[in-house]
Amino acid sequence: MFGLVSEFKSSLIFWALPLLPSVIASYTGLALVCASTAIYAVYHQTPSEKLRRLLDGITTTWEILNSTKTDSGSYAVRVRGIPSLLELEDRLLQAQLSASLIRVRLLELREKPWAGYLRSLPRVITDMDQCARDVKKIHVETLPRKKDNKISGAG
Repeated sequence: MFGLVSEFKSSLIFWALPLLPSVIASYTGLALVCASTAIYAVYHQTPSEKLRRLLDGITTTWEILNSTKTDSGSYAVRVRGIPSLLELEDRLLQAQLSASLIRVRLLELREKPWAGYLRSLPRVITDMDQCARDVKKIHVETLPRKKDNKISGAG
């Protein structure tokens, strides 16, 4: 989604450049727009923002999983069975534990000098991305499928 918005903004900017009165104003406007886009992109890639999105994903997945478990007549419970849902719950608990450990590591990084921070940060971000992929897989597995809804509606 960010790529589409970014492409739209850049095409709009290049379309509007000739309308500006002078070359200096055109390039100044372009520089300001590029700088604000870069700042926006960097902000959304900070470790704390990525961790917030990861924790939001875990919370959303918990809500879906709990609603699936409480609806005992749902197709997911009838076909997948409780053991499958418990396995998803176990994987989600492991992901939540990983996210908590990542949060602790991020807090510990704040106490390190810059050299240690920059040396340790890529590993933390890699672990955070892996955890986010795991949560995304679990989230997709907990969602009801369109095929499931058709079958459960017929039965």
